[in-house]
Amino acid sequence: MIWFALGGCGIIFTAVTLFAPQDPDLPNPVFEQMHANESFYTFMVASLGLGAIATLVLGLSGVGLLMGQGWGRILAIGYSVYAILSAVVGVIVNWIFVFGPMMEMANDAGLEQQGAIIGGMIGGSIGGCCGTIYPIILLCLLLPEKIKQALD
Repeated sequence: MIWFALGGCGIIFTAVTLFAPQDPDLPNPVFEQMHANESFYTFMVASLGLGAIATLVLGLSGVGLLMGQGWGRILAIGYSVYAILSAVVGVIVNWIFVFGPMMEMANDAGLEQQGAIIGGMIGGSIGGCCGTIYPIILLCLLLPEKIKQALD
């Protein structure tokens, strides 16, 4: 059941991300880098699209697993592998395109802003790594041969 719930939440959050209004007066380093660097913009757009597809796969895998179907397990394993890889790539891309320029900003900022910038970078990195916990657990639960046999 959790697969279906997470898939539904993912679709809702994807829609919110696409259509949420942004305050142009507030600085946003990610949007600034998206406007300044076409490669980063392309990565972000591709990530959003692939993430939406992965979320649909996660929801469908939940339906398949609830029905006791082997294809639900295959979809869940595929989602897990994708989620782990995308989290690792996302952290690396953020360090290159976002955190690098943020460190340059920190050099010119006051002590309070430096703490906020460094805290945001650390939190973003840890958050990206935490995003792999569920897919890793999912793989551990679905890879054993007993589970495969039970669903075939």
